[in-house]
Amino acid sequence: MVHLRSTTGCVNTPRILFALEEMGVPYRIDLVPDGTFTAAHGIPGPELVEDDFIVIEVGAILRHVARRHGTGTLWPPDLRGQAEVDRWLDFQAVRVARAAAARDVDALATLLGALERQVATQPWLLARGLTVADCGFVPTLLKRDRLPLARFPAVAAYLDRLAARPAWTRAQAATP
Repeated sequence: MVHLRSTTGCVNTPRILFALEEMGVPYRIDLVPDGTFTAAHGIPGPELVEDDFIVIEVGAILRHVARRHGTGTLWPPDLRGQAEVDRWLDFQAVRVARAAAARDVDALATLLGALERQVATQPWLLARGLTVADCGFVPTLLKRDRLPLARFPAVAAYLDRLAARPAWTRAQAATP
């Protein structure tokens, strides 16, 4: 069983729960006090423990659970597909998150334009279907009201598809 340690209101935990729910992986969540992960690892949480192996950093956790439990589903079996997953996870975690945090409207519009082109002709980031890269876009889903989505209808529709996933409903219910 996967053991996820988190703080209340952690913005990264829903991404991981979404992936675990999509794969049907049993997990348990333990709440820890704010500052626990920063004191232990120098970064905020969450932290995943599986078979006495600790994984930190949301991208590393998503990749780990997808590789371990989602090969052929959320994790493509081929290197090209895996590279595309890495690309889109990094695109969201580094570029979109940075532009949103800085409230850089021009950069965000450019990035949303790239996302618009990607999802305009297919339902998910990769043509093969939903992957852990899509689970990485949970922060965009949660902050959609702050985005200029009227200019990006394919992104809005993509976020609607993510929100409609039963696994997303379960992940939200489980999020501390």
